Amino acid sequence: VLTLLEDLQNHTWSEHPDAEGLDRILGKIRNLVEQTAVSRQEAENSTKIIPIQKLLVDGKCLVARSRRLIRDAPLSLVLDSSGSRKLACRGFLFNDLLVLATESGQQERGLFRHTGGVYHLKYSLKLEEWSVSDSHGRRHGFALHKRSTDEILVLEFDSVEDRDGWRADIKGGISIQLLASLRVQEERGEAGDD
Repeated sequence: VLTLLEDLQNHTWSEHPDAEGLDRILGKIRNLVEQTAVSRQEAENSTKIIPIQKLLVDGKCLVARSRRLIRDAPLSLVLDSSGSRKLACRGFLFNDLLVLATESGQQERGLFRHTGGVYHLKYSLKLEEWSVSDSHGRRHGFALHKRSTDEILVLEFDSVEDRDGWRADIKGGISIQLLASLRVQEERGEAGDD
């Protein structure tokens, strides 16, 4: 229908009595198509998040309208400065949140292997509150620094490629969240000027 109306619009001269009405209805249809695409994407995102939500026994609500799953993979949380103590975790990276959870199940060589059990929430990190640092002396890892405190979390991965992929995705999520936060602050500033 949209293509047909666009074709009709292209073949209607601007002085035609129906040209203005055609422009208006075409704009409404385009908005409807866009809203439908957004709703479909949100439904697809929820479909990916709900199974993760069901596996978390700690009750953290992960489902949010704008939240999307970016990565889901095993990683290790380094527990001491020597790197000898590690906690096998599952990382769930969303566009606004990093969730680190452990499974009450089997662990293999320090890394998580899902055995169909449930996850226990260890950390739920709002990306806008953290920054990504160097490898923190770890070949396959990097550090996350909480902006408001001295808290540091060191994450370690199976390979340099995994590390680089996670680092890039987390940095991208942080950037998007900070930009969104700045937009909200600007809007509040403009609203206060009226």
